Amino acid sequence: MLWDIRFNTLNSQLLIFGACKPDHCCINMNNAAIPWVMKVRHLGVSFFGNTCTIDLSAVFRKFYGQFNYMLSVLVHGGSANEMPTLHIVKTHCIPTLMYGCEAWSLSNTNLHKLDVACNNCFRRIFQCCWRETTRPLQFYCKSLPLSLLVDQRKLILCML
Repeated sequence: MLWDIRFNTLNSQLLIFGACKPDHCCINMNNAAIPWVMKVRHLGVSFFGNTCTIDLSAVFRKFYGQFNYMLSVLVHGGSANEMPTLHIVKTHCIPTLMYGCEAWSLSNTNLHKLDVACNNCFRRIFQCCWRETTRPLQFYCKSLPLSLLVDQRKLILCML
């Protein structure tokens, strides 16, 4: 074995992006058939083969869970200091939301959902009305919208 790589057939799956699975195609490894699937989970995101779309719902659940827990710990009867709270969100919650984003091909809807998640955090931290824009707050706090952070991370990856 040149590379000493061992594949586990129980953890392997076959998926075709942009088409249906072949009718009579069966791939075996170590005398076990590798199953065909319609979606695969990678880096916390579900990728759908036939539609070439992704499902970020698990990522959003984890993000909002971390954010709400962090706020419940920081806020005891009153309001937390905004800038330290924002710093914790930017260093602990946002990386959870952005993990693996370099591999994503996001629709405009998913990009909008990322921005909405970030806007919701700013509104909760700074106690803003849901109708108020968060752009001035983001500018003041030196924070880019998440849709732009995704693009930035993809560009940095391309430069490596």
